[in-house]
Amino acid sequence: ANLEGANLTGANLEGADLTGANLEGANLRGASLTGANLEGANLEGANLTGANLEGANLYKAVLYEADLEGANLTGANLTNAIMKDAHIQGIIFCRTQTPWGEDNSGC
Repeated sequence: ANLEGANLTGANLEGADLTGANLEGANLRGASLTGANLEGANLEGANLTGANLEGANLYKAVLYEADLEGANLTGANLTNAIMKDAHIQGIIFCRTQTPWGEDNSGC
């Protein structure tokens, strides 16, 4: 799917299969992506402020310069995700395996 620059503010994308989707520069502010499969998706420069990514699969997702401020990544898989220059202030990493090896399973 090519959703480059799409306005998906507050969208309900729970359980969506967005494997390899191009979401570069998309506005996903406050979107619900609970359990979504975003494996290999391009989220470069995407606005994920306050998005719910609980249990989402972000394996090998590109989050370069994405804004994840206040996003919920509880139980998300970020293995091999590219997060260079991502804005992660206030992000919730509970029970999340991060690319840098942090496992918050005890929170």
